[in-house]
Amino acid sequence: FEDFGAKHGQISKQTLCKILHHLDSSWTKKRLEHLLDGFGSSQDINVDTYKFFDWIIHPQPSLVELPLKCRSERQRSQFLREQWEPFQQEVEDLLQSTAARADAGFSLQEVMPSHLRLRALTDKCRSLTETWHGRANISYMYEMFMKMAERDGHSGYLFQDIPQQRSEDGFVRVLDGEARARLYTGSKSASRRKCLALVGRMQQTTGESPIDNLQLPNLMRRKDALLLTVGHRIQQFFVWALRWKQRRIMARFPSECHQAAVKARARAMEEGNDSVALKLLVEHGCLVESYGQVPQAIRTQADEFIAECLQRPEGELDEELADFLKHCQISPGRPYKADRVGHKLLLLKALRSPELRVMWRSDVEAFTQHRYITGTWTRRAPLYYLPDDGECVVLRRPGDEESSRFRKNIFAYAESHGLGQSGGGWTDSSHWPAGSLMYELGSLLCIDDAAKLPNHFVTD
Repeated sequence: FEDFGAKHGQISKQTLCKILHHLDSSWTKKRLEHLLDGFGSSQDINVDTYKFFDWIIHPQPSLVELPLKCRSERQRSQFLREQWEPFQQEVEDLLQSTAARADAGFSLQEVMPSHLRLRALTDKCRSLTETWHGRANISYMYEMFMKMAERDGHSGYLFQDIPQQRSEDGFVRVLDGEARARLYTGSKSASRRKCLALVGRMQQTTGESPIDNLQLPNLMRRKDALLLTVGHRIQQFFVWALRWKQRRIMARFPSECHQAAVKARARAMEEGNDSVALKLLVEHGCLVESYGQVPQAIRTQADEFIAECLQRPEGELDEELADFLKHCQISPGRPYKADRVGHKLLLLKALRSPELRVMWRSDVEAFTQHRYITGTWTRRAPLYYLPDDGECVVLRRPGDEESSRFRKNIFAYAESHGLGQSGGGWTDSSHWPAGSLMYELGSLLCIDDAAKLPNHFVTD
């Protein structure tokens, strides 16, 4: 103890272990290491007993309650190495594959990851950040998602391509507005499709406003469902046939032929040969992967042929069902004539009708260009709306469960520029996985339709 006093309370870990073991034989070096790891001196040779015993007698909040960023260096490093970095790599790989699909000319609805994949990654981001910070956030996922969405076919440009300049102090950034407007206008005119028949694809504009199209209607006429589903299958069979022909062509090439060599050899065979499969090898240097890579003129001819083959006599709908169908397409997520019971009765009637088809939400999402991620939260303050000619109205009350849906702003004027749309109409909760009726019926169930807020003149 004289030696202990002379060192101002410093004691070696070996001596401390002997003392504790003498008092209680269950103490071992490994157990002491875990204790010192929580104390924050596992890497030190000696232990400051004054601080150590003060830490034991007057403990801070439980280590379980502390966010991981406040714990030991070893625990932080282990978390980053085993959980966060693999997640980060998974998202970055997804960004690269999204860019690769866009550059390769995939169909627009095939470029972005699926809604289910994005939701799973967002939930994982929320869980990992809650472990690290003590509070969940999806900032990283939001930033990476916005980078992916620049490639979704709606954005007329990548933000980094817009000429811009910073002020000397760095606080002001000036964009070339004319270049930005020119790129945006050009993308709109270039995106118009010539073929009138919607074969294997869906109209991407729907709902009560120009941006109310995150969830496309899954109630449709039988002929439209045929053009969508059967038409898509025929398109995929066409792609399969092209791949089969390309394999036969590439069988003549050396086995270790890289992409540039494939292009060169295919180009040498192209003279006097009108084969679409060969032309695609010249263009891409690899097997065709998407219907979107097929030249536009050929796709138009194929779509028109498919539409003609799938024509069937169309029966008549009674007036009420026709009006119900129109309502579900114009106002998805809202009950028909504000009658929730009547809405569900008409939904059952639509299921029984041979002229209508109810498609699963997970099937329709595969044809939707628009992707989004969701942030869920509980309201603490009321949301008011003040009409021009009326009294103040409470739209949402404290305690209401909210879902904010984040999507890309196609006319971005900053990095990660997105749009936040209100929830309502369908569930985005992880409690209802794909395959459940709550998920698959989508906006037809009109879940919490009061949460469908106006896009203008009211916000949080």
